[in-house]
Amino acid sequence: MKLLKQEGVKTLYLEHLLTDLHQAELDLFNLTNKMPENLKRYLKKLDARQMPRYNGDDTYTHVVKAANKAGIRVRALDCTASYHVKDMYTDNARANLFNYFATEVIKADQLAQGPHHWVALIGDSHCDTFLGVPGIAQLQDAVSLRILDVPPSQALPLQRGEWTIVGPEPGAPGTKALRSDFRLHVGIAGMHAPFPGTATDRAWLKNVDDFLIEQPSSTEANVVFRVILGAEASAPIKIDDMGKFFIEEFPLLKDKRFTTLEQLSKALKDDAYMTPVSATTLPSARLRNIGDALIERPTFLDTWLVHHSNSGEIVRTRIEQDASRKFFIKRWNLDNKRYRTVEHLIEALKKEVHLSFVPTTASPRTRLVSAGEFVVEQGTLPSQATVLHRSNNMEIVSTLVQTNAQGQFYIDRWPQLLNKRYSTLDDLIDALIKDVGLTAAS
Repeated sequence: MKLLKQEGVKTLYLEHLLTDLHQAELDLFNLTNKMPENLKRYLKKLDARQMPRYNGDDTYTHVVKAANKAGIRVRALDCTASYHVKDMYTDNARANLFNYFATEVIKADQLAQGPHHWVALIGDSHCDTFLGVPGIAQLQDAVSLRILDVPPSQALPLQRGEWTIVGPEPGAPGTKALRSDFRLHVGIAGMHAPFPGTATDRAWLKNVDDFLIEQPSSTEANVVFRVILGAEASAPIKIDDMGKFFIEEFPLLKDKRFTTLEQLSKALKDDAYMTPVSATTLPSARLRNIGDALIERPTFLDTWLVHHSNSGEIVRTRIEQDASRKFFIKRWNLDNKRYRTVEHLIEALKKEVHLSFVPTTASPRTRLVSAGEFVVEQGTLPSQATVLHRSNNMEIVSTLVQTNAQGQFYIDRWPQLLNKRYSTLDDLIDALIKDVGLTAAS
């Protein structure tokens, strides 16, 4: 504080202190050098709340006392309305309210006291642009410095700041972008490095269009995914000037911006039809019981049955196609049986081998690689079904299978099927293959 005073700083603005509740007591403390009991109690509670596992002297109480001793005014930056936002269900409610109110406090105080040097001690999410909300540095045309407590071995001198991807707590995966003009890593004696969270593993990528978000460092993030030929690819996640994430390698998403990595991940799933993976999606985690099974598609040419065998092992068996593109599997004496679609083979495995298939996590759209390929999505009722197919212009088209009063199935999309009715869904699938010329996706 002495150094700040020597540099001409007259006011210390503080987050977490409320103008409507504490400013009069701060002013009284400034005049009398005697801290009011109510302010003392509040600061003690604030120390416990903001630093629950800290027992040292670097507390809000100490900061307020040190500022007073150095002859620096302390000005509250919060108010009751900006501080208590629990019922406002938006990520940036606190940032919007506090940044606006704090800016108005600083502006009014500079007018009332005359322009002078000041320092604001606030959370790093308020210093600079965060969650798309301009920070105090932007709103006041000031310089922001982010100070991080680190183990002594990780201490670093003053550095120019850059976008950093931060998590909810030290060691947790980053989810939001944060920056400052400068940053300083201060070594704290006795402090230990945070326990690292679970690292991502590319071995989780088992199927085409599986993806995960990898963070090589606090300033980098990439989408790693499996392409149709089975190789791994990586696309960098970038951050714009407002701290929002974007990714240019996916046409459907290149013009979209996301406040958090969770939002970007959801868009990859919902809009690009990719599948997020983790340790919990591995067959070893999903196939817990003997007879549990799932389908893996490591490339667009390969389809595998994976099941939990009677011996307790996880076994993989290739699903093959014959010259007429019908599906079969060389296991359980099914070698000579043929099935129109993979779904028909799965139904046979359920009935004849008594396998129990775990719910799929992948979108059926990922199976449609070439023009003319189709899959049938079965609804909750046997009569509910949708045909998805890859059209000649490579778009994926969704067509609802209709049923008439007699319970017959029909689709009027293709001329070959106009006015035709089918007793079973299997008959309709046969017509899609034989009459329309579509191909069942593997």
